[in-house]
Amino acid sequence: MTPRSFIARLGSPQVLLAVLALIAAIVFAWSAGRDVPAPPVILTGDEVTDASRVTQVVLYVVQDGIANPVVREVAAPTGRAEALQALVDALRSDLVTLSVWPATLPTPRVYLTTVERRDGVVLDLVGRATPPLDVQAERTILASLERTLLEADVDTVTYLRDGAPVEAWLGRIATPPNLP
Repeated sequence: MTPRSFIARLGSPQVLLAVLALIAAIVFAWSAGRDVPAPPVILTGDEVTDASRVTQVVLYVVQDGIANPVVREVAAPTGRAEALQALVDALRSDLVTLSVWPATLPTPRVYLTTVERRDGVVLDLVGRATPPLDVQAERTILASLERTLLEADVDTVTYLRDGAPVEAWLGRIATPPNLP
């Protein structure tokens, strides 16, 4: 092979393509290796002081058929089920503040189910009897729960009372009692 034929082969499309791919791989590896700055410290109260223990969640408070997104900061959970429980806890807190969710009505326990790669949530309301709710408050609670969980990539929501299926979870509006 003569030097002239070697230089001519370097100009071929196959070699140029390989060189461009190598340059792109080097640039990608260099940019992916950059350090990301540490998260800032966020103070939302006495209970949370470090941003690594905080996550932002979006809740959907549905009133009069309109879903209003609300961003809240909650303690960062360790797993998917804990994250969904924190989401429902935060939603209940907001609905109590709006006087929609009665303060005497506890937060339901959240159980995560996965059937055929579809995430489902079982909400189990344990304990005390449900205080009387008007239909509008009940509709707001159910719609807010379902919309918030739907936006959190949950496919199905099932309602239980003390571990047993019920026709009307909070008393008046029918809810699907079957498990996914």
